[in-house]
Amino acid sequence: MIYIIGFLALIATPFLIFRSCDISPDVANLAVTIEGKTYLQSGSAKEDMKKSCPPGIVLIYKDGDAFFIEPSQAQNIVDAMSGNVDLFEYQEVSYEGYFDGSAKETFITRHSEFQSTETIGEQIREESATIRNRSNDRMEIKWSFNQKNGYKAKKNCEIHAFWEPKMIAGVMSWGFEDRLVISLEKLAEFYDCTVSYDRDTRVLFITLK
Repeated sequence: MIYIIGFLALIATPFLIFRSCDISPDVANLAVTIEGKTYLQSGSAKEDMKKSCPPGIVLIYKDGDAFFIEPSQAQNIVDAMSGNVDLFEYQEVSYEGYFDGSAKETFITRHSEFQSTETIGEQIREESATIRNRSNDRMEIKWSFNQKNGYKAKKNCEIHAFWEPKMIAGVMSWGFEDRLVISLEKLAEFYDCTVSYDRDTRVLFITLK
């Protein structure tokens, strides 16, 4: 009997781990709510629309009630949180239209440079993104990357392990993967807006005050 219980526990353990972990990332849509109206992000939206648009996507990394994005996903998030958007009215069943980032202002600037090391052929890529809000406050996000050690978080970002699917030799498996990410809560605090994520519909909502 003891052997049977032990065997069942051994089999059940991976399933319990799987059920207790969020699988990341979610391929999600982005919505902004302004003055009680909700708009879905789409790069295809335009004036005088005659039909619905395909929504844009953003990758959401999850850890319980905490949500994160990679720096490469920051542009649309920053535009939405800063209100730097063009709105396109088109009444849909559950929202009032579409939005996209506006070219009128720039709320995020990026910088990248390479540095040599003591090992010939090995370089470090230093990356930064500086964001600003409507009050002209600035927040700098800094990280670096090299082939030997991968990503290193330096300022206002972090290395976080997420439970992700992996394909190994044609077989699907799951494991923890380190990602360089930015906290959505930190960004929302900087822009004085609220952010929520609907796990069922996979929509990230940004509400401007």
